[in-house]
Amino acid sequence: MAMLSAYRRAAADQWLASADAAFGALDEAICLVSGNGALLHLSAKAREWLEPTGGLQVRQGRLWHPVAGMRDALQGALRQVATRPTTSHLATTGSRDGACLHLDLARADVSLRMGDESMVFVRMRRGRPSALASADGLCMTFNLTPAEGRVLAALIDGESPADHARSYGTSIHTVRKQIAVLMEKIGCTRQIDLVRTGLGAL
Repeated sequence: MAMLSAYRRAAADQWLASADAAFGALDEAICLVSGNGALLHLSAKAREWLEPTGGLQVRQGRLWHPVAGMRDALQGALRQVATRPTTSHLATTGSRDGACLHLDLARADVSLRMGDESMVFVRMRRGRPSALASADGLCMTFNLTPAEGRVLAALIDGESPADHARSYGTSIHTVRKQIAVLMEKIGCTRQIDLVRTGLGAL
């Protein structure tokens, strides 16, 4: 039994080394993460991109983001992908230069499992440094008013409803009403699902 486990580990290490090289040649990074965010493997490029001074980073052996909304979206996506046969896409800031990181998440092959726990394979691609959410694009995608598009873009970028209200000189009650309308239009029951759906449309 111990020999089988050592063989599986060697095969997994070989597969990850090959994947590191292949994705690195495409200027992409990979990591292997548990459903609760614990990192088991980071490619060299992922280590380079996930700097402690940037957006998405490694903190205490886990993927972490300083913006609570992004952190919640990431944790929710990891849990969902680890427990269901689905994929997910997130876009977030990744490094101190403000470049956008596009994360594609999929359940990893069973050969990469840790015991009974499914792992999540994360592919990272860098995008151009720009605002993460385009309010105009969100308006077109979800048939929103310009004000609703700005609110959704702000939520995706990690801004709180109160901060958005202050930025646009409107009341928090107006912003909360716009969020309720957004949830109805997009078909979400929770704000985190609204952010996740908006991120998926980027």
